[in-house]
Amino acid sequence: MYICVLAMPYLFILLILLALGGILINRSLYGKLKSTHPDVYKTLGEPTIFLNNSIKNSLLVNKFIWKRQYLKLRDKKTVRFCDLVLIYSIVIWIMLIVFIAVTICFISR
Repeated sequence: MYICVLAMPYLFILLILLALGGILINRSLYGKLKSTHPDVYKTLGEPTIFLNNSIKNSLLVNKFIWKRQYLKLRDKKTVRFCDLVLIYSIVIWIMLIVFIAVTICFISR
């Protein structure tokens, strides 16, 4: 129980930092796709971080990453970068689940 109390602020800060890192990684991904694979970028709805960020675009990008559709690109650098985005997404989800579990532990004490 005491561990929950100690871990809470650190996990929160870590989640904030991971979210900021996710914004930067997605921004880089969009720029890379726009410059090296403009047809794919258009298929994904020409996503941006804020201005053209719709639910539809986000779902298309997530589908592109999670279903590993980027493997069809045959561009090693882009494929490796998309793998990094996928791994980063998995880490963020795991940390979010841990944060929720610790929050539940904290609240139920």
